[in-house]
Amino acid sequence: NAALGNTALDAYVRVEANNSTDDEKVVLKNTNGTGDDAIIIDSDAGGIDIDAAKSIVITSAENTSDSIVISSTNGGIDITAAGAAAGEDIDITATGSSVNISSSEAVGDAVTIATTGNGGMDITVGGSDNASNADLDIVVKNAINVDVRGTDAGDGFSVTLGTDDSKSQFGVLDDSENPLFVVRGSGDVEILGNFTVTGDSTVTTLTSSNTVIQDAIIG
Repeated sequence: NAALGNTALDAYVRVEANNSTDDEKVVLKNTNGTGDDAIIIDSDAGGIDIDAAKSIVITSAENTSDSIVISSTNGGIDITAAGAAAGEDIDITATGSSVNISSSEAVGDAVTIATTGNGGMDITVGGSDNASNADLDIVVKNAINVDVRGTDAGDGFSVTLGTDDSKSQFGVLDDSENPLFVVRGSGDVEILGNFTVTGDSTVTTLTSSNTVIQDAIIG
């Protein structure tokens, strides 16, 4: 073995030659340095390549909000799993904390999530029914466009209410969050305003003054 370091060998570069390929190593170590830059790998004019035939593991034990930082001061950042098979996924997991994805570019596709291999997409919010924070909030400052192109039986756009109960509902609200149109899990439909029916040649507006609903003609 050969080592390059100080006398105490608490900061060194060491070559550990061994007849066993599993035990042969090159070690760069600093045992006493406590600064954020205790080990520096710096290339002023060129790049840095890290190439391995097996896994590359980056681990930090520091308990801070920025324990590991990957930053580009000018260009972009690509994370690619080239040639991966089913199950060899890219996993982003925050255990006990949140995952935040944001973009500041002022374009129509500033954040894009797409599947190009005829795969689907699942979004699951919450781990149990009626969990207090298990909400999906979508706030759009301009417009929402939903384009459903399936032509097979059963294709289309569906909203499934969790329970057959009047408390479970699908609604359309106004700017003040007052309900305009409500479909309840119990099967009731409420239209809180005028209802206009447009046919080929006529327009009929149903209001509380010109419409009479009798239970006998329902069902």
